[in-house]
Amino acid sequence: DILTLDQFQLSPDPPVRGSPLEIQLIGTLSEAVVKGAVAQVTVKLGFIQILDRPYDLCDQVSAVDLQCPISEGPISVVKSFDIPKELPFGRYRIHVDVKTVDDRHIGCLSA
Repeated sequence: DILTLDQFQLSPDPPVRGSPLEIQLIGTLSEAVVKGAVAQVTVKLGFIQILDRPYDLCDQVSAVDLQCPISEGPISVVKSFDIPKELPFGRYRIHVDVKTVDDRHIGCLSA
């Protein structure tokens, strides 16, 4: 993996509907991440898949004050957002798999 993940934290854990959620990620990139990298995001509620789609990583990182190319070396990301209280109650599983433009593995997260 291009990303060595040192810390991944959700606060609160587990997340609470209708409340803010903060995500913190700390790690190290062994090389720069350039335009064309893709994050494949899958969300399931129980066994029901409710989302499975790719996101252009460089289009998304501006929300956490980064821009492409993302430089090699230490990386720290903190993002807060509100979880809608209208979400159905249940156990959500999220998987994010990130790859470079030439399909090399950057890293993955599951929560």
